[in-house]
Amino acid sequence: MEQTIKKLIKQQGTPFYLFDEKGFVENYKKLEGTFQKVYPNYHICYSYKTNYTPFVCQLVKSLGGLAEVVSDMEYTLAKKIGYLNSQIVYNGPSKGELLYEHLLSGGIVNIDSLDEANRIVAFCKSHVNKQFTIGIRINMDLGGNFISRFGLVPDSEELAETVKIIEAQQSSINWPSLPH
Repeated sequence: MEQTIKKLIKQQGTPFYLFDEKGFVENYKKLEGTFQKVYPNYHICYSYKTNYTPFVCQLVKSLGGLAEVVSDMEYTLAKKIGYLNSQIVYNGPSKGELLYEHLLSGGIVNIDSLDEANRIVAFCKSHVNKQFTIGIRINMDLGGNFISRFGLVPDSEELAETVKIIEAQQSSINWPSLPH
């Protein structure tokens, strides 16, 4: 492998991007299998923010993975690759304008804050004959003095209030049940 990389550096110069498709697929299947032993309904939602190279995103789709997007650009890419809205999780603290199209088309949205919950619930109320799939992103203590940056803090008043306003709108909001 080292010789191959040196040859590529000579041919291409630096920097360049090298993707190990076989290794990626092996790791994907291992991760998925490990989690499904404990959580049978587990699904990988691939973060486009991490690497939105269309080839990689298409590979994830071919493996049965869902798309996790944080912007309108990533959402548009997932749609171009062929994902259904029910296979796209719109996540992140700064969602774009296509969020509402995504909701109306049966997409999954994770709420990051009480303010966002109020906006989304108001939107849902304005579409009374429609069902929406909403999740809540939780800010977790990952150990080692590392706390995730986004989402609602467990056991906080903000989380309790968010759950309360979503539950009050239960007639039009479903908790996520990811597709197989």
